[in-house]
Amino acid sequence: VAEGLKCVPGLWRAGHALYTFAGGDRQRQRNQGREVFDYPESHLLLLYAGMAVDLIHAHNLHGHYFDLRFLEKLSQDVPLVITLHDEWMYTGHCVYSLGCERWQKGCGSCPHLSIPHALQEDGTHENWLLKQAIYQKSHLHIVTPSEWLKSRVERSMLAAASLTCIPNGVDLETFKPGNGMAARNQLNLPHDALVVLFVANQRNPFKDFALLEQAAEQLEIEAPVIFVSVGASENEERVLGSHSWKVWKFESDPEKLAVFYQAADVFAFATRADNYPLVTLEAMACGKPVVATAVGGLVEQIEHDRGRLVPPGDPETFAAALKELLMDEPLRITLGQQARRWAEQYADETTMIDQYEHLYEKVLS
Repeated sequence: VAEGLKCVPGLWRAGHALYTFAGGDRQRQRNQGREVFDYPESHLLLLYAGMAVDLIHAHNLHGHYFDLRFLEKLSQDVPLVITLHDEWMYTGHCVYSLGCERWQKGCGSCPHLSIPHALQEDGTHENWLLKQAIYQKSHLHIVTPSEWLKSRVERSMLAAASLTCIPNGVDLETFKPGNGMAARNQLNLPHDALVVLFVANQRNPFKDFALLEQAAEQLEIEAPVIFVSVGASENEERVLGSHSWKVWKFESDPEKLAVFYQAADVFAFATRADNYPLVTLEAMACGKPVVATAVGGLVEQIEHDRGRLVPPGDPETFAAALKELLMDEPLRITLGQQARRWAEQYADETTMIDQYEHLYEKVLS
């Protein structure tokens, strides 16, 4: 309608005004490579709470819903804790920088404009400067789930903020070792096959589905192997190499998701970038060894006594690590038992909650 009015003689002003009202300015900012923070409802956040607010705990603030410029006033009114789940807060646009270090000095000449949140033009330097200006006037308490991300925050524009590392935790009563054959019965999986499980949102561009598929195609093993992937939009079945591949839709019910872990022999996690993923913690809590790419906080979760780390983008090494564990049942059992013990000590959600409550008390004091 707005575009149509702009074409009618004498009504172009009304058309332009309506186009602007409907989001034209936002689109023009996007066309110029700028991140859009024009979400005025953000300023009503405390009003919407409907009660006195002692502290705000925010998580990812990207996703086209929050005005980052509001952090200055918000952090002056209420103590503000922000848990980072990726790198976006200190970059010119990207959720993960994929080896680029320009975020330390101001971005610009971005090599990854197409990754989330994608930009049509390179406005990364201007975006970086705006974020820096916002943080310089804000009082923030930053939490990172991994030491990997903490070390990067310490070298970023957020370095002056109060910084704490609190690792993610999972429900150890839900995610626990179970009867594998009973789990396979629920999922209609054969008892005589080896099962490799992968849980990830298939629309996530950072999850390396191609790497896992290539590893499956290169996996040479006499025993029957079924690859199970959870996180698609639709169920499907196909074949990779000599192995069948069963794809399940995204499962949000933790109890049902735990059944997949319990049915598996090995959990495989191929990713190009990650912080401190929950799915690997869930798998280990269920007593499963993990084969994963050595990126981000994964190196803090997985050591040789409870799984295998492989270089990113290396399907041959990934296939070799899978074969080692699939061919050696006693080794799988030993690594899985150690994974559960580690999860009980370091990945219990009650410990995570206690650490956050302690942080709240410290911030409020």
